[in-house]
Amino acid sequence: EDVTYIGRGAFSECHALRAFRIPAKVRYLGNYLFSCCDALEEVQLPDTVTAFGNYAFCDCKSLRQIALPACLNRIGQGCFLHCASIREISLPDGVESIGKRAFAYCTALQSVRLGSKLTALEAETFHACLSLKEIRLPDGILSIGERVFERCIALESVHIPQNLCRLGDAAFAECALVSVSLPSSLSSIGEKAFADCCWLDTVLLPN
Repeated sequence: EDVTYIGRGAFSECHALRAFRIPAKVRYLGNYLFSCCDALEEVQLPDTVTAFGNYAFCDCKSLRQIALPACLNRIGQGCFLHCASIREISLPDGVESIGKRAFAYCTALQSVRLGSKLTALEAETFHACLSLKEIRLPDGILSIGERVFERCIALESVHIPQNLCRLGDAAFAECALVSVSLPSSLSSIGEKAFADCCWLDTVLLPN
């Protein structure tokens, strides 16, 4: 219980590890901490943890759910990349930053709740989340980066916030969207933003 720091990749590629409890005094999960722990199903996190490092849970293919601590404010790049069994993610309202590809290739992910303090989604945040059907983006989101929802082939519905300023290249390419309403605040729509959205029949553009 006196452990306050766990170094980079401390338990990476521990292929038989099934469960782990983070000590109560730990505040930061280091880069690659549990990367490639194929059998890891459960991680218990104390409320003291405020940040997840880059690729901390990357390729934890058996991880089905994770309760995120209330004090969490930052999720690193590729943190949950290729976590193919996670079905639901609910971010605390304190989360202000999510790194690139944080949830990319979470192919079983069906439900996402984003925190109210988020202002941007970085490139490929939810790329190829093949089971994601709908998502409501918080009103504070000003920028959606490149390929954020590209290849979310089941994504039928998205609430785009009224203050959005920028939509990156291929942000919603290869989605199942039927209709899209874009806000008047939008100043930039990237290349192929909605390319190959074969079911898209209605787009409401600002004046």
